[in-house]
Amino acid sequence: MSSFLAIDEFQIELRLATIRHRPEQRVAIFRIYVVVDGEDPSARITVATRRGAEGPRSRRLAGLLVGFQMALCVVLLAASGLMIHSTVKLYNAPLAIDPANVLTMRVDLPETKYATPDQVSGFYRRLEATLGGLPGVTRVSLTSHLPLSGWRDFRGQVENAAGKPGNVGELSGLVVDGNYFGALGVRLQHGQAFQKAEGVVVNESFAAKFWPGQDPLGMRLRAAGGHDGQPWITVIGVSADVQQNRFNPLERTPLFYWAYEAEPQRSVYVLARTGIPPGNLVEAFRRAVQSLDQNLPAQDVMSLEDHIAQQRLSTAVFGRLFTFFAAIALVLAWVGLYAVVAHAVSQRTQEIGIRMAMGGTRRDIFSLVVKQGMRQVLGGFAVGLPLALIVTRGLSHELVGVSPSDPATYASVALVPGFAGLLGCAIPARRAIRVDPLAALRHE
Repeated sequence: MSSFLAIDEFQIELRLATIRHRPEQRVAIFRIYVVVDGEDPSARITVATRRGAEGPRSRRLAGLLVGFQMALCVVLLAASGLMIHSTVKLYNAPLAIDPANVLTMRVDLPETKYATPDQVSGFYRRLEATLGGLPGVTRVSLTSHLPLSGWRDFRGQVENAAGKPGNVGELSGLVVDGNYFGALGVRLQHGQAFQKAEGVVVNESFAAKFWPGQDPLGMRLRAAGGHDGQPWITVIGVSADVQQNRFNPLERTPLFYWAYEAEPQRSVYVLARTGIPPGNLVEAFRRAVQSLDQNLPAQDVMSLEDHIAQQRLSTAVFGRLFTFFAAIALVLAWVGLYAVVAHAVSQRTQEIGIRMAMGGTRRDIFSLVVKQGMRQVLGGFAVGLPLALIVTRGLSHELVGVSPSDPATYASVALVPGFAGLLGCAIPARRAIRVDPLAALRHE
């Protein structure tokens, strides 16, 4: 017996090294070690556990910080996810026009010099003729509003309106000339575009709202513009729904297109379809306006594609901004979680080694570390998701076709930090399962 007790540690270490892959023998050798060492196994585990539990206040504070980072990450990811989803819907929404190779310009005639409708329409007829003669210009048109720039409201009536006879209050419309549909590439579903002021064109949403299930061609409406007493106008065409609502491009607003000759306006947009890049004609357009009136500036001369990009700018900027901050928050949360879990593993090295020496499998140790780390992730989720639902309500006016509580977005948001958190726990857990039980027994 005395000779057995005289076995030195080196022999036990060597023996343990030769059978470290056989759990049942490893348990036996561990019991020999602690007996030779003069300490009870249960006491050894208790000491190791207490040593791993040192500094509970600091670990609790670190866990709270990681949970806060994860909650902030969830809020920012939710906001960025909604904005990205909104941006995708915005850019995928059909414009119903061909914006390529179209140059736009705003002209605002002063009332003091152009007081009568004849003076206003006369200037614009001359301007259209001048611009139409420029090399590279194929078609010129006038409109009161560009795509994604809203519309004008009129007092009006619709004849034979389903369920709304007589006065229907406000009608939404644009004042355009007959070249508008050809210049923008707007498809006419039925009928034809007007020439001069002999008719009116409505879009599909207008026809569906006021004449559901009926043929809108031949129907009549009356709109009061600059003066009352307008005659009834016959619908001669139905166009596709062009995006006019920049705040919600997916919404199809019922609109009618009134001939410019019937309602001349001093402030209009000039559209020109070109056979060359529109940017090459910017200075030529300015000179054309100056040639007709030296005191009249040409404003907002740009391509239609640039105009559309400007109207979409706020949604795109918000999406990129939130994505940038969400990426930073995700990285900080992952690094923080990894650091906390890795530190906890280093503090509990002896406990982990003892558990493995007593027969604990690598799977048990891996699960133990990951579960403890994921508690902080779940805590961040518990705080972050309700907070995100509150915060993202403030983005509702910037969202296009997406609800602030969109389930698909929140499901995606849960996956990203969840995966990052799992990865942040898994790396230290892999390090934990590689702990040498004998080295862990000597760990202080």
